[in-house]
Amino acid sequence: MTSAPLSFEQFATLVDNRLGLRHGSLDPETNILVDLECDDFQKLQLLWLFEEQSRSVLPETLFEVLETLGDYYYYYVTKHSAETRSHGQIS
Repeated sequence: MTSAPLSFEQFATLVDNRLGLRHGSLDPETNILVDLECDDFQKLQLLWLFEEQSRSVLPETLFEVLETLGDYYYYYVTKHSAETRSHGQIS
């Protein structure tokens, strides 16, 4: 059975821990490049985290246009919901 998607707070905590930011207060408007000053390796780590949590591959073209943590979270929830529906596990 597929579990419920992570809350934004849970997702933000995973990002914070994975990237080693210890930033503390991440919100949906947090810009990955401007606010978090992520380098290419950190962006790659964010991509891996997304793929682990959503169990899907993020198309490279989309990876280039996602700017905020909220963008990543929205896409994660969308993919999670699609995965749940495709397995007939709507609650």
